[in-house]
Amino acid sequence: MDPEISTKEEKERLHAIPKGKPKSGRTWKMNKGRFSAISRPKSVKVSYEDRIKMKTDLNEIRNREKQMWTVVNEKRDKLKQRQKENKERQLINDRKGEVVQIIKNPAKIKRMKKKQQRAVEKRDLDKIKNKKSLTN
Repeated sequence: MDPEISTKEEKERLHAIPKGKPKSGRTWKMNKGRFSAISRPKSVKVSYEDRIKMKTDLNEIRNREKQMWTVVNEKRDKLKQRQKENKERQLINDRKGEVVQIIKNPAKIKRMKKKQQRAVEKRDLDKIKNKKSLTN
């Protein structure tokens, strides 16, 4: 017989002996064993076919989720683009509807009140002249 096997058997026999009342009097306390001695149930083994099926299902779900997100992102991009175009159109329409008065004398600006000075804007005169020539 192997000496290892005999020592194992002896240890098992020693552990099998029922112990009496603990010296401390704490009967509810269990004897602590090694962590490795704790018997854990073996995990349920899944067959190969089931694993493959689960994997394919997961991939399908991920693909569906990607498609859904692309649709949502496309809608969001279209909305942003439309809002941008609307802002540009609004700006152009505001410019078309403005009444423009050209100030050639800079001294006139100095005589203005502060509120009026704040309202003064610099613009490209070529565009304004072209617009006037087109309307005449």
